[in-house]
Amino acid sequence: MSGEGPAQREAETGALAAQIAGGSGLVFAGGIVDRGLRWALKWALAGLVGPGPLGLIELATRVSATITAFSPLGLDTGVVYFVARLRAAGDRPGLKGLILAALGVSVLVGALSGAGLSLYALSGPAQDAPPGLVAALVAAGPLVALSTPLLTLIGLLRAAKDMRRSTLAFQVVLPLGLLLLTVPTVALGGGAVGAVVCMSAATLVSLTVAARAVLGLWGPLLRDPAVVARFSVGPLLAFSVPQSLTAAAFRLNQYFDVLILGLFADAATVGVYAVASSVAGFGSVPSNAVISMFNPFVAELVASGDRQRLDRLLKAVSRWLVLISLPGFLFLMLLPDVVLMVYPDSFAGAAPVLAVLALGQVVQTAAAPAMRLIPMSGHAGLNLANGIAALVLNLGLSWWLVPTHGGMGAAWAGAITLSAWSIWRLGEVWWMLRCFPFDGRTLVLMGVAGAGALLIRFGLSEPALGERAAALLGVFLVIGVLVAIQGKTTEDAALLQRVKGRLGRLRR
Repeated sequence: MSGEGPAQREAETGALAAQIAGGSGLVFAGGIVDRGLRWALKWALAGLVGPGPLGLIELATRVSATITAFSPLGLDTGVVYFVARLRAAGDRPGLKGLILAALGVSVLVGALSGAGLSLYALSGPAQDAPPGLVAALVAAGPLVALSTPLLTLIGLLRAAKDMRRSTLAFQVVLPLGLLLLTVPTVALGGGAVGAVVCMSAATLVSLTVAARAVLGLWGPLLRDPAVVARFSVGPLLAFSVPQSLTAAAFRLNQYFDVLILGLFADAATVGVYAVASSVAGFGSVPSNAVISMFNPFVAELVASGDRQRLDRLLKAVSRWLVLISLPGFLFLMLLPDVVLMVYPDSFAGAAPVLAVLALGQVVQTAAAPAMRLIPMSGHAGLNLANGIAALVLNLGLSWWLVPTHGGMGAAWAGAITLSAWSIWRLGEVWWMLRCFPFDGRTLVLMGVAGAGALLIRFGLSEPALGERAAALLGVFLVIGVLVAIQGKTTEDAALLQRVKGRLGRLRR
């Protein structure tokens, strides 16, 4: 590294950035498909059953998803961290042992977690819940058992930067199965229990596709008798278990709103909130795509000690993410009523909730690549502490706001928590690694977008839909002009060259 000149370093950083963008593009496309299919599922269920039954389905799936955040024991992240290092070192025995241990542990823990959920739902404490919810939670046991090893399999594919097959299994096959199986079942009277059973069936199909992909990728190594597996379960779990606790804290922060609403509000309020949450989830698609591809590169650059290249790469990826995400977030925040026109009138109350949820997610999305530097640089304990602190903050805000303000209180609690959690982690990344995600270009873009949103929201006196839409279009035009004036960086040029190459191949 020391013999490289600045021009060569910039070119290589640009190539890395373009590679991340290429892989992220696959995950982004898969994320759009995933969110679109899941939105179609929720939209269909909203029309079929209304807010109350939809709220019961949402509560059951949120409980199972929260458990699934912990049940993989963080192995979906741990394999990304260790595979990068073992492959770089050429340690085939260690790599074989890692894969076998991760899969074995996830299958065992998934089975135990799923059985535990079903047994708890049948026990005394859970009997105080609505009858429909109890039955749905019993049916959710197999869903947890299947989802746990599925997440580890997806982690193994992403560790090898195989975004095509991981996207197919997790972001196409799974939501498509959910839609095709659940909607007819509920339409025929299957209710919440039928919906959860269909989710388990769709997860089984996705698991099968992912397992075949992992065998195709790692099968030669796993079947090679000359490579004797060396198991190092202790170091793997020492890193991954804190990650699972962090993931559980993050999932609870995501789902705490619905869980608290289930305590203080009726199922119909939960159903209305669930619609707003599902639409707001579209905003997280770009960040999920980027960090899925970004993680292995972070692990490799941190291991090599190349902080300068890591900082340049972080700034480029963050700038692209902000540029891609801002239009969608501004639309959700300023025109939520337009998005919700396709739902029945009983869900009209979701519009202000959607605007607040989008506000919280825009901060989290902008900081998402930088936040991944904490676990991927080996600071699993700090990542866990951050998650617990955010969970405590969310709990306090929710307990204070939800009983009085219902869905809006839950939305504000989540938005404030996401924003604070993101901002303090940026400070930690700077303190530990001297990396910061925003250069002058990105700060200008965010400043213009923020000023435009404030002007539309508070500068206009009760603006009509047409006025808001025209003002928002003006903000988009200003952002476009700024991007054109700023010009291209080395990383931008590398990305555009990659895009042109792919378009050229498509035309042949």
